[in-house]
Amino acid sequence: MAEVTLQDVQLIAISEGFSYPDVDGPVAKKANLQGSWCSAWQAQTAKDEKYWGQTVAGTRQGFGVLLYKAGHATARYCGQFEGGLRSGLGLLATSRGECYKGTFRDDFMWGPGVFHFHSLEQASAEQPTRSLYRGMMNGQPRGRGILTWSDGKEVDSLAAPAVD
Repeated sequence: MAEVTLQDVQLIAISEGFSYPDVDGPVAKKANLQGSWCSAWQAQTAKDEKYWGQTVAGTRQGFGVLLYKAGHATARYCGQFEGGLRSGLGLLATSRGECYKGTFRDDFMWGPGVFHFHSLEQASAEQPTRSLYRGMMNGQPRGRGILTWSDGKEVDSLAAPAVD
């Protein structure tokens, strides 16, 4: 796992929209990484994962970045934590090309969000693949939403087969 510095985390936070205009200039941005009820930033390393973010009594709480192994891929979560779990707004991206931006609850994608699929097979006009899901999550893209295929066709997810 690569070493992550506070500057790296700030750049990730800025790129994911966790920022505010800098008082010294309207264009410059600085990550809003301070929380009045959270301790200072802390790095935590465990087997196959690295966390850099806010903590309360050693537990992930507030904003943070988590890098970890997800099967044969690596994943990066940038967002809110509550009680050590991903909860609140966040962005999850994997080395396979999947990306989810939305809400999390108890470490699961939960509630409204946007999920970009990674296709294992090459899409074609005859065989389109799932491309994007915008809607409700229940640990995975499921519930009320719109599923967009690689050919541009959009389908109401409740009328389509499950997207497991």
